[in-house]
Amino acid sequence: MLIKIILSSLSILGLAFSITKTYKKHHTPYFFILLIIKILFGLFSGWMYFVYYETGDVLLVHKNALSASNTFFSSAQDYVQYLFSDSGQINTNLSYSGEARTVLFVKIISVLYLFSFQNFWLAGVLISTLSFCITIRFAYHIQQRYSIYLWAILISFMLIPSIGLWSSGIMKESITLPALLLIAILLQKKPTILRYVLAIILLYIVFVIKYYFMIPFVLLLIIDFLIRKYGFSLKSISLFTLLFLVSIALHPNLHLDKIYNAILSSYQPLISHSSSNSISFSHLSEGWWWMILYLPKAWYYGFLSPMPWDVYSTLSSLQSVQSLILSIIYIHTIYIIIKEKISFNIMAIVLLIYSFSMAGLLCYATPNIGSLSRYSVIYLPFVIMLCLNIILKHHESNKIS
Repeated sequence: MLIKIILSSLSILGLAFSITKTYKKHHTPYFFILLIIKILFGLFSGWMYFVYYETGDVLLVHKNALSASNTFFSSAQDYVQYLFSDSGQINTNLSYSGEARTVLFVKIISVLYLFSFQNFWLAGVLISTLSFCITIRFAYHIQQRYSIYLWAILISFMLIPSIGLWSSGIMKESITLPALLLIAILLQKKPTILRYVLAIILLYIVFVIKYYFMIPFVLLLIIDFLIRKYGFSLKSISLFTLLFLVSIALHPNLHLDKIYNAILSSYQPLISHSSSNSISFSHLSEGWWWMILYLPKAWYYGFLSPMPWDVYSTLSSLQSVQSLILSIIYIHTIYIIIKEKISFNIMAIVLLIYSFSMAGLLCYATPNIGSLSRYSVIYLPFVIMLCLNIILKHHESNKIS
């Protein structure tokens, strides 16, 4: 019990230090209100699984992480062996033992349990708070780097309900999204050995848990680096093409000749268990060209689902309100672009290509409105950020004139 108290006290001190340092460096308006909202999102996501769903991988992760962390107090040696190898004695007692990404996620949560009295809710608060501090730092970082309105970033990454919900608490996305945002900060700042080591560790974690999140996001960072260093030139295009070919070789599902089959192997088992929240692409298995023909439908679900006519549960009806608001934001942004004849810079275009590509591919691979809402945290904030930035800039220019 004494060890639990000591470890949990250390985590509380660490959180207090992180919050204080972030607040002093980035005195964001409504800082603590945003922090409370983030924590509430994490608690609500836990409530959904414990009370509303009463089942799901989050609860299985909790069960396995609790079992693993218990081992630490009986045999620290066995626990350390479990963390750093696949031959730990407690491996065989855990679910998902053959699924590398879930095994790693359980290991991470089990470590967090050591610093939170092995309590699901406290661990969720710990993750949400760390995610909040990283997101605040990321917001200021890209505000300065790209001259984007701070509130366009904060709203997009923190206050959009589905994004805030699925990137808080004990979720794979609440680990991977902040990790990617922190990687972006580390790789775009002045290089140091410590920053590179931390970036490599985080890249490994995200690659194992969500490789289809990590690789496109890192390619986005590479494009940013090449354009800043060489401009939009033949050299930057050539280097990016080379790095792109290297990156897709990192995972067999990303090989150019296997992407279509990899998507089908994910799509078909999910669609076979058809339900009210399934997204059907009935001819997808007839040839890769159907992926192109179905893109408008995939984008609709990727950016706007569920609309009121797609509602399948109480929670989805609440999310449909968000979808209606987002549709207004999109339409208003398009109106401003046409009216003001706004032209996009290279990075905005790259962000849009990235977001539309991810929306389409994830919709094919995960033809489920609920799951897609969860996975959209990797691309949706960027589109909303661009839209809000255009709207805020337009409003500001009208005030001046």
